[in-house]
Amino acid sequence: MEIKRGNSGEELVICLSGRISGDNSDEAQCLIYGLRESEPGKRMVLDLNELSYISSAGLRVLMKLYKEDKKLTLINVSEEV
Repeated sequence: MEIKRGNSGEELVICLSGRISGDNSDEAQCLIYGLRESEPGKRMVLDLNELSYISSAGLRVLMKLYKEDKKLTLINVSEEV
């Protein structure tokens, strides 16, 4: 799993790659929340173009983010994910 910040002016773009599972979902959550806190007030966009797998634990992280920020946007979601 790799999480990195992309550039997009008024939006906070976070690119997820690899696999997010029960083994690393807590780490993913901490990294995503850390990036979000570093850019308060920006609309968050998660780019899942390079994400190959996400387990139910990873989906819980995304649902928690969405409950806190209804403007959260997911882009480039593959059929597998």
